[in-house]
Amino acid sequence: MTVITATIRLARELRRDHDRGQEAAGRASWPTAQIMPLSAWLADTWKNGLFSDHPATAELAANRLLRPAEERLIWEDVIRSMAEDSLLDIPSTAEAAARSWERLCSWAIPLDNELWNESLDARTFLGWVRAFQARCQRNGWISSAELPASVADFVEQGAAPVSGEVEFAGFLELSPVQQRLIEALRGRGVKVRESAHTDEAGDAVCVGFADAGREIRAAAEWARHCLESDPDARDPAYRVGIVVPDLDQQRNEIERVFGEMLHPRNRLRPELDPTRCFNISLGRPLDEYPVIQTAFLFLGIDPGDLSVERAGRVLRSPFLPGAAEEMTSRALLDADLRAVGAPDLSLSDVIGLARKRKGADGCPILVTRLGTWSETYKTLQNLRLPSDWAPALSAFLRDLGWPGDRTLDSIEYQTLEVWRELLSDLANLDDVFGRVPLHQAVDVLRNLASARQFQPESAPAPVQILGVYESSGLRFDRLWLMGLHDGVWPADPAPDPFIPIRLQRRYGLPGSSPNRVLESTRMLTGRLLSSAPSVVVSYPEREEDADLAVSPLIRMLPETSAAGLGIPPPGDDEGFRGDDEDISDASALEVLHDHYGPASDDVALRGGTFLFKLQAACPFKAFAELRLGARALEEPEPGLNALDRGRLLHRVLERIWGRLKSHGHLFAATEEGLADLVRGHVEPEVRRILGGRIGRNPRLAEIEQARLVRIIGEWMGLERQRKPFMVVDQEEIRSVEVGGIEVNIRVDRVDRLEDGKLVILDYKSGECGPADWAGARPDEPQLPIYAVTAEAEVAGVLFARLRTGELGFRGLAESQDIAPGIRVPESQPPIAQTIGDWKAVLNDLGRGFREGRAHVDPKDPAKTCRYCELPALCRISQGTVELDEPDEAEQPQVLDVQEEPENDRG
Repeated sequence: MTVITATIRLARELRRDHDRGQEAAGRASWPTAQIMPLSAWLADTWKNGLFSDHPATAELAANRLLRPAEERLIWEDVIRSMAEDSLLDIPSTAEAAARSWERLCSWAIPLDNELWNESLDARTFLGWVRAFQARCQRNGWISSAELPASVADFVEQGAAPVSGEVEFAGFLELSPVQQRLIEALRGRGVKVRESAHTDEAGDAVCVGFADAGREIRAAAEWARHCLESDPDARDPAYRVGIVVPDLDQQRNEIERVFGEMLHPRNRLRPELDPTRCFNISLGRPLDEYPVIQTAFLFLGIDPGDLSVERAGRVLRSPFLPGAAEEMTSRALLDADLRAVGAPDLSLSDVIGLARKRKGADGCPILVTRLGTWSETYKTLQNLRLPSDWAPALSAFLRDLGWPGDRTLDSIEYQTLEVWRELLSDLANLDDVFGRVPLHQAVDVLRNLASARQFQPESAPAPVQILGVYESSGLRFDRLWLMGLHDGVWPADPAPDPFIPIRLQRRYGLPGSSPNRVLESTRMLTGRLLSSAPSVVVSYPEREEDADLAVSPLIRMLPETSAAGLGIPPPGDDEGFRGDDEDISDASALEVLHDHYGPASDDVALRGGTFLFKLQAACPFKAFAELRLGARALEEPEPGLNALDRGRLLHRVLERIWGRLKSHGHLFAATEEGLADLVRGHVEPEVRRILGGRIGRNPRLAEIEQARLVRIIGEWMGLERQRKPFMVVDQEEIRSVEVGGIEVNIRVDRVDRLEDGKLVILDYKSGECGPADWAGARPDEPQLPIYAVTAEAEVAGVLFARLRTGELGFRGLAESQDIAPGIRVPESQPPIAQTIGDWKAVLNDLGRGFREGRAHVDPKDPAKTCRYCELPALCRISQGTVELDEPDEAEQPQVLDVQEEPENDRG
């Protein structure tokens, strides 16, 4: 007997059940059960018919069944050649057109009906169909949508050998073409029957949860409870089903929660995934698997035009030879590439920088592979047929050493097997594309991978997480139906976008009307409720701001609670420990609240003003960056980044004031002479900062020079309006002690007034003001540090804000004539008193850092955490701190040189 199933999963489960039955009967060997999904049976029957000697198949012997990849690409080519709208998303449209074509064939909808003239979309689709049919007939192709009708013809004509008994299993309802196939089999004398299923519902209950997140966690806790408490759970055939209507949207969250709940010790060890006690039926597109992503990374890179980001991915890839051996040196090379500052480079640049690393820091294996890459790429620049590109691309990856020299795990090995099938699909596309260049061949291969859903095989797992239609025909010991609220069950009608709606309803297509959806959903509900002796149906009571109710199709079920299902209350983090450990022997995790690192009183601490800025913003951030050395890699930007602009501005002003030296000399300079002075210092500094980037973009240097000349020229006009002063310090580094920590400080500029008092200036281009120095956790402690360590009396502490259209002085001064724009409110305390307050604040911050205080305590999460690079380390998102969207004024500001850790820590 042959068993034909609605899904691949059902065929696999029935074969396993058959094999277990044979083992239980004591047999050592037995014939393979003829159990296969409908698609496989149709393909086999078609091939057997073509190879038969029956006269009816003679004219079809040259016909070829299209592979899914070929069919999709033909649809794309047809639509592209006929599309008038250049903004049309061709791949998505082709996918939708192929689905509509399959419905046309399955429900035997005629193409000559007058209703096709109802809309432009319908007429356009009909044109595509005609073109697709003509192309298939011209080339002797048959699509998968036409296969059931063709096989039915073979069976009716006696051209295809068939089994004497056939059972159809797991079909919720049969399409007209499937019904015709069954009638053709019966006409040949085949005994056809549908698998028996009971319409009697199991012991079902209904339960609601606050939201979808709590519902998912409750389902995971219930599954764990079943595995721990059900005496039958040790049986290899034991199955707990979790059916989710929108599994594709919730897959990642479900996988995370079930991993945490059932395998808390191994949730971060992907190599153990095949041995997990739960399995998710929904596969991922092949191009989302890391080994395939890396293959496309290698294939898609032009050695002469390489971004730093992609170069870093190559260097960090575990799928190149020597990845483990040279891991550290390659990571350092990645940091070196980013430090260069250019966002784009070439493969030869990477090789050159890698060759400079010697000894233990070298990476000779990488250099050899990259050299091979560069040379081999030159041989791939001619046009080739897809059948020639398939072995060429495979050889190119092999020469690079992909997928590396380490032992592949089970998932990676299976993924590579599918990759080889994909190359075979590419090789069969000569008739579709003809001769194409490298980039088009890679694009076609990437599209094939994106369309290929892949689920690695694993050992049978007791917990099966499935979509609604994947569960068709399966039986479970326990079953949980998730997410059945009134908004999705029954779902809204989803008529086909291309077939006229009146045609759909006339032929009864699924989803074509509310009544049709209700009918099929009611039938499906009955099947699901009868799929296990014990069924739990759940629904979320709220989604964002909307209240939800239980589906009317299950409202008749008795209500229960989480406690009634054996689900522990929130906060119980015990986990199922797997078959290799005692299920009932679960232990609670001990939680330690340790917010202090080792004290540093016995360690000679050195730092800069940046230390105090970090400690004020978040103690954990200061500890992680300065004590643990946890810092993100640099992100190169086109042109000059914020740090480069800060350096450039500081350097030019330092050189200009190095020549002027005083307010008097500035006042005496002519407008023309001052402009020449500014230009004379701007141009060489811009060229020095940009370095080799000028050659790639000379216009960039011109724009930056013009910007600086304008801003600094306007700024000198403000400086002329100040009281007379003499510049006494510029960018001078000196060592002082603040808060018990030796600090290397570098003041942008210190001016001495005629009365001997000092004015301390800090160049800024972003938002700034005296409020940045307020409170126990100042946002910008640099100037307070300079002020408390000044060697003479201070008359002013000022930000010099150099921003186009917003030039000016901001800060505190003892009198308004210190600088233009400065105001001295009557309530302002004396400068000396404010400096004393700053000293107490800085001492507290320094003491906290020395004591190892490392609380995750951001001063203002909306600002402190929004652009922090360490969220994965502090895991603040798992806590209760709300990270609100920052206002425009709170966007990250340009760093000044004195804030840069390398220059400020000493």
